[in-house]
Amino acid sequence: MHLKDIAAEAGVSISTVSRVINNPDTPIAGPETKQLILSIAEKAGYHTPAQRKIHLKGPDKPDTKQVLYCLLVVDPQEYTHDMYTSTIMKGLREAAAEFGYEPQFYFPVPTPEGMSYAPPAETGSLILIGRITDSIVHQLSIKNMVYIGMYALNAHIDQVIFTGTEAAQEAVTTLIQMGHKNIGFIGYGTDHCYRGFEDAFSLHELPVNADLLHRDAESGTEGGFTCMDKLLHLKDEGVPVSAVFCSNDLLAMGALQACKERNIRVPEEINLTSLGGNQLVKLVSPTITSIKLPVEDGGRLGVSILFDRIRGGHSCHLKTYLSCGLEKGETGPTVFIDHR
Repeated sequence: MHLKDIAAEAGVSISTVSRVINNPDTPIAGPETKQLILSIAEKAGYHTPAQRKIHLKGPDKPDTKQVLYCLLVVDPQEYTHDMYTSTIMKGLREAAAEFGYEPQFYFPVPTPEGMSYAPPAETGSLILIGRITDSIVHQLSIKNMVYIGMYALNAHIDQVIFTGTEAAQEAVTTLIQMGHKNIGFIGYGTDHCYRGFEDAFSLHELPVNADLLHRDAESGTEGGFTCMDKLLHLKDEGVPVSAVFCSNDLLAMGALQACKERNIRVPEEINLTSLGGNQLVKLVSPTITSIKLPVEDGGRLGVSILFDRIRGGHSCHLKTYLSCGLEKGETGPTVFIDHR
């Protein structure tokens, strides 16, 4: 039954029904009218927003928020500037709140025996984010765990996986298909994107120019600027660098700034593509071509899967792959060729 049906049966307006249901103390209607509206709504099984929240949380959940521990295996000094991680955290917070929980994020702690990944207090549930490995999972004797990340683990836990490696491969494959052979890479040492970058060259039986690889970039726009500046020096020396792939949007924004300061036209003289799809890529000029990762959705989905397991909704270990999409910009190809 909808509000209009309740209004018709009670002989009042829809707005009156809405106000009474959402706030029974409203002075908009008299006591008898309010009682009639609430009685009709109750018989029809209509739940107010407050009732729906109680139903979602379950009758055994207290009104105060409980703690949901989340392990972050990232650099504690950098994660607040890492849009990938912070956006996952945003989705986690919003989804956890709907279940009456408050995420508590914590980092690994060094001990004499090595790194400890255990949560600050005993818990039966945990969400894992960042550079998670199978060995980390094996150290954690926790019943319900969900991993949210860029590549699949062999560990037998629920997983939400962004297809970043495959997206990077498709992006670089498209650049190669367009005729680019000397493609630079800006990213990090253990970067999942580099695997996709390398796979694209292997697919076309082309060698990777090691001089164009910057896998030790500092985080943020500064790292992108510094690495691109080095690549442009090579270009000045005659190395035909025609395209650069960055493993995240902040690196790409820094790389774009380096091109601007040297009056290098993008994409006419050098093509620039990144992975992330953050809204910031639309605020620079020219706008950056970026592969969008659904990271906020991944955070939400991870929470939903965790509570579904807790409530007995599934017993098998799920691997859920979230596909990426192209955030069209002006610095790179507007269409990627799907080679899967």
